Amino acid sequence: TAGGPFLDSFGKLFGFKGLRVANVEVVLYFTRLFGDLLGRPLTRLAWLRRLLGVTQPRALRNASFVRLALCALFFAYTFQPQQGRLRFLPLSDALVVTLVGVFAVFSGYLNVL
Repeated sequence: TAGGPFLDSFGKLFGFKGLRVANVEVVLYFTRLFGDLLGRPLTRLAWLRRLLGVTQPRALRNASFVRLALCALFFAYTFQPQQGRLRFLPLSDALVVTLVGVFAVFSGYLNVL
């Protein structure tokens, strides 16, 4: 692959074949689970709270809107046509796993606040 031997062996570990996953449901489940588990202790990092500015109500609202936008993007990806001109996002399992991972970290972070 273009990522070299490390990414090739790392991808084989999780079942990636190029940008497609053999069992994407399992990968998405564990991505959501571990993303949520990672987001929860991040609230204890004071420098991250200052960096994100989540002590302000406006910042919490904006973080919730980012989370909502990620959810909308996930559903748009899921329900887009498989082919044709109406497809606006590439069909990539890495993209959907990244979306779910970022969404889960935001969810874990905001649930603890």
